[in-house]
Amino acid sequence: MKKSFIFLLPICLIFYSCINDNGNTASSSNGNHDLTAKVIYLKDGDSFVVLEGKEEVEVRMIDIDAPELYQAHGKKAKQFLSKMIKGKRVGLDYDRKDKFGRILATVYMDTIDVNFAMVEAGYAWQYKHSKDKELAEAEDMAHEQKRGLWKDKNPEAPWNWRKNNRRR
Repeated sequence: MKKSFIFLLPICLIFYSCINDNGNTASSSNGNHDLTAKVIYLKDGDSFVVLEGKEEVEVRMIDIDAPELYQAHGKKAKQFLSKMIKGKRVGLDYDRKDKFGRILATVYMDTIDVNFAMVEAGYAWQYKHSKDKELAEAEDMAHEQKRGLWKDKNPEAPWNWRKNNRRR
């Protein structure tokens, strides 16, 4: 009995140390990121709000651009992202904010690069100023395989949609 207890104690301690504050097993999204926080709601397919302590912080996914909510595929992009991250703890890697004060981040859920996953699934474009070659390849593959928004013959890029649908 004593030997079993000595054997089980370290296993229990390891398991306990892997539990996060929500009672879920810890993931690599709690690893070496600039910020780890719980996603409380999504704004659209490439921006959301996390809770850092008691403060709500807005996050914009860097290097991607998802369709706007009122644009074709905008709601689908938001739904896809929601299934991945809503209510979950994510890791955020960032080094700056945009002109609206949003954190510009690469988002991680476990070991998944969520920004890349959005492009790969066809729910976002690589942002027009991004130079990320892997994102470019993922977009090309999604386009070739007609995934997500690429099912349409000529989907309109969000930056063009915003330009053509500015509030006057």
